[in-house]
Amino acid sequence: MTILLRTVHGSRLYGLHHADSDYDWFEVHGWDKSRSKQKITGDQDTVRTSLDSFLWNCNRGVPQFLEAMFSQQCTVNEIPFITEAYRPAIDATRITYRRTIKKLWLKGVEENNVKFKRHAVRMHFNLEDMQGTGRFNPTLNDFDKQLVHVLADMEDAFGFDKIEDSV
Repeated sequence: MTILLRTVHGSRLYGLHHADSDYDWFEVHGWDKSRSKQKITGDQDTVRTSLDSFLWNCNRGVPQFLEAMFSQQCTVNEIPFITEAYRPAIDATRITYRRTIKKLWLKGVEENNVKFKRHAVRMHFNLEDMQGTGRFNPTLNDFDKQLVHVLADMEDAFGFDKIEDSV
C-alpha cells in the first residue's frame, strides 16, 4: 500500500530524545477504513493508519495524529494539500487536549514520573499555539525544551491538576 505521509514521531519529533530513545514513526496509507496498527521491530516503533482514520482522529483532536499532521520532519508527504491547509475543530481539540494533559500530569505526579509531566507541559504549549493560530509545530525550540524540563520538575506547574475536562 502506498505511503501518503511518513514522519518521525515521539521524542525525536518533539526534540526530547536521548541516547537510548527508540525511533518512532507515523505513517498514513490509503483509504481502507482500517484501524491504526502499531508494529515494534527492534528499536523501530511504527504506527500505521489509513487516511480516513487519520483525518477522523485529527478532527477529534487526538494529539498523536495532530502531531503527525503538523510535523515539519516528514520523510514522505504526498498530501501537502491537506497537511498545509488543515485546521482542527478547536472545541473538540481543546477538550481532548485538556483531558489528556490532566491525565498525563496526574499520572506523572502519582507515579513520580517526570516523563509524563514533560508530555503534559509540551502538550500545553501545543494547545496554546493551536488556539492562537490553528496550528502548532510539535518540534520544540531550545527555549521551550528547557522550559518543559523546568516546569515538569515543579509540583503543580500551571495547576494541571485543576484543569477541567471540558471547554
